[in-house]
Amino acid sequence: MTLGMNHIINGVCSPEWFLWKDIIIDTIILLIVIFILYGIIKYMKISRKKEYKTMVTAFELVSLSFLLKIIVNSFIYTMPTFPGWDFWNMHFMHSLLILAFIISRVLFAIGVLYWYKMYYKPSSHSLFLIASLVVIALYFTRSQFYILHMVLVLFLFFIVKKALFNFEEKKGKLSMIIASSFILFFLSQIFFMFLEFNLMFYVIGEIFQLLGYLFMVSTLIVVKMHGKKKKSLRHC
Repeated sequence: MTLGMNHIINGVCSPEWFLWKDIIIDTIILLIVIFILYGIIKYMKISRKKEYKTMVTAFELVSLSFLLKIIVNSFIYTMPTFPGWDFWNMHFMHSLLILAFIISRVLFAIGVLYWYKMYYKPSSHSLFLIASLVVIALYFTRSQFYILHMVLVLFLFFIVKKALFNFEEKKGKLSMIIASSFILFFLSQIFFMFLEFNLMFYVIGEIFQLLGYLFMVSTLIVVKMHGKKKKSLRHC
């Protein structure tokens, strides 16, 4: 069994020709997320809105998720084969990799929940039910990895719905870009759901993710340009 032709760990797949290229893409995404995080923290100091704290937490979790994913894949891609999910009967290093993989999934899922919280502001009771749903999905990631992606698709669907509503209401460039970002994230998770049928879906999902974060980081440029215009108007 060659590494490139099999599930590396359930839910992380890549065609042989795409090995390491996905790590480059994920590294670019990580740098973009860190840049977005820096921008949000900067604006949070100026406005002190509570929404920024939720955004900071979301992007912190997402950045940690991608960091762990990069580390795990970097180790796995140097191995000729991977023993799978037999956590208790394997080499200590392999167990650590599986644990890191699970933690990366948990962090990303919670990050998506914080995105959801930005739009819907659920009660503590609702958050508990949502968190329970994600935990169940993560448990089934061992054997049926697409279940987690289905749950993420569900939450991203509601986020997209709210983002599109905001765009229709405000008709602004910023709301349009944010809605586009979440649509791309939503589509990426749909493609990740079907990895078992064709590993090319992993490639497409990675590209859609990258485009989503590129759209997201462009919001900082729009906000900065808008800020400069407001400043120039004050001096008119």
